[in-house]
Order: sequence, then C-alpha cells, then structure tokens
Amino acid sequence: MTGNDMLTLRRAYLCSITILAILSAVTAQDSVIFPPIGDRSKERMVQATSTCGLSGPEAYCGFLGPSAPAADSLAPNCMNEVCDNTCPYGDTTATPVLLEQDSILSSVTTDTPAPGQSGSSLQFSGAVDSYVTRANLPVVGDESGFSFATWFKVDPDNLNGIIVSREATNVNSEEIFHLRVSQSSLHISYLPLTSTVSSELSIPSTSIVTNVWYHISLAVYQDDLSVYLNGVIQFATSLIASIKGPAGVLYLGRDVNGSNSFSGNLDTPSYYSQALTEREAYSVYSGSLSFIHLSPDCMCPPSHPVVPPLATSTCTQHTGLATDRGSVTRLNTNAHPPSFSNDNVTNSFWNSQNTQ
Repeated sequence: MTGNDMLTLRRAYLCSITILAILSAVTAQDSVIFPPIGDRSKERMVQATSTCGLSGPEAYCGFLGPSAPAADSLAPNCMNEVCDNTCPYGDTTATPVLLEQDSILSSVTTDTPAPGQSGSSLQFSGAVDSYVTRANLPVVGDESGFSFATWFKVDPDNLNGIIVSREATNVNSEEIFHLRVSQSSLHISYLPLTSTVSSELSIPSTSIVTNVWYHISLAVYQDDLSVYLNGVIQFATSLIASIKGPAGVLYLGRDVNGSNSFSGNLDTPSYYSQALTEREAYSVYSGSLSFIHLSPDCMCPPSHPVVPPLATSTCTQHTGLATDRGSVTRLNTNAHPPSFSNDNVTNSFWNSQNTQ
C-alpha cells in the first residue's frame, strides 16, 4: 500500500469520525439544530384569482389513481366531485329600518353625533312632549326574530327614562317591549306571548355613566334574548316565552302611555326584522365585521348567532340559554375556499377553478 493510499484511508477514517460526531450531536440536540416545524403562514390572508364553486355547485376531478373506472369521470383517473363555496345562510348583513327617517319628532332637537357617526344625534329634553313616533313597523318576533340598536347618552337628570317602546296597533296602549335606563343601569320589559302581564329583566354588570356615549343592540330570537353593549355580548338569557306582536308603532324617548320620558341623546336608532348575530352586532357598533379566517363573508343564522373561536366553520348559541339547538355549519359542506390552504387542518384543501 503506497503512502497516498494510506493518506486516503486516513482521510476517510477522519471523515467517518466527523460524520458520527455530527450525527450524535443532532441526536442529542436536535431541538437546537432543527427549529420547531409549523405552518408559518397559518391563517394569514390568502388571495386567489381562481376558486372552484364561487357561484354555485361546480364539478371537479377527484383523482383516484390509474385504476379509476372510466364511468362518471371528467377525465381518465378522475371521479366527479363537487365544490360549492356559496354561503348556506347568506353573505349579507341584516338591513336596518332607520328610525329617524319617516318619523314624527315632537320637541326633539339635534345635537353633536356619537363617536364615529356623521350627521347629528337626537336630543330629548325629558319633558312629556319630547319624543319620536315611528309607525308602520314590521311584525315583531316573526320567524327570524327582531332587533333594536342605538347609540345613547344619558343626561344627569334622567330618571328611569324609556329609550324605546313598541306598541301593537290591534290593542290600544299594549306595550310589547321597552328598554329603560335608570341612573346607572339598563332594564328590559317585555310581554311574553303566553301571558297578559309584562315581565322585567335587569341587565347585569352594566354601569351607565352620564354624559358618556354607549352603543346597545337587543336581539330576540324566539325565547332567546341577547344584549350587546359596545359591540360585545353583555347578557344572554332565555325569556319566559317569545315576544310577538302585529305591525305597530314605535316610540323613542317615552313609553306607549306617554310616561317615563328620556333625558339624553340617541344616535342612529335602528330596527331590524331579524335577530342580529354576534358579528352583526359588532358591525353595527364598529362599522365592520369582526375578522374570521375561514370565509369571513359567510354569516350565521339568527338562531345560532355565535362563531366559536376554536370552530369557526360552525355557528352556535350563546351559553346559558334554556333551549339547546346544537350547532350548524357556517360554510357549505362542499366548500374549498382559499383559506383552507393554510387553516392548519389536514383534511381541508383549496380548489382552484378548472378553466378548460
């Protein structure tokens, strides 16, 4: 064996020792050499110019391998699958009836608007003749429920002032519900469908400070009541029975009998012919829907107003309600939107559109 051969063997031996040392270091300290593996783009905004099923059911190729049967196939080795990214419960928010429009104002003046609002607010003096009347509103408590929302600011001299009350036209002075604000808290009175006597609820954990703007949304679906303050759920409970009544008159600033006049300001008071969902209540307050990674345009139904943070493809009820309706799927069962590409779920996938 020549000197060069010996040198080559020695170099090979030293190289082997070095490789073994590196492998030992990797084995012993793999957490240092190799960083944790994960989806660095998890739930980042994903934009795509082509997505299957945007306008309705659309067929695509489900690859089955070389042994796939030829029947019912779009192409060799394919079986027909369907993608459908349309939203089961729609992709639009509830439409309000703006109560300042087509109303009769009595001794109500205008004032500076609430934060983020344009135009002016309505200022109520607290006098008996200071109120707003809005007639011909839709039926209360139809299949989709109803909601009332407004910005409000209470004057220091307000005593149990009624912000809103709803009267039925078939019975004189029959009050279906009202929202009252005392010197420091909020109260709701309602007439259950199964009773002739009104019931009252105090909204817990509310501390109303005078001369401060707040936003409130009341949402009623069957016997579920949800109260949102400044876009956040404040109170959810089950009523004795649902609140229902025919088309009728709504008053701002007093009850149906002309009592409990309100002293303060209201801005953008609105009525909805359906119960607002949690995201819609936040949108009415802030001007935009809260962000959801998976198909943020798909809405929840009034019966299931909540998107659980750990299961954003579904909709549920608020906790603490007597009626358990389970959950519903917010997304179409055949949906494959771009957000599925980085939702950190292994069995979901995005499908681009077949343009051929």
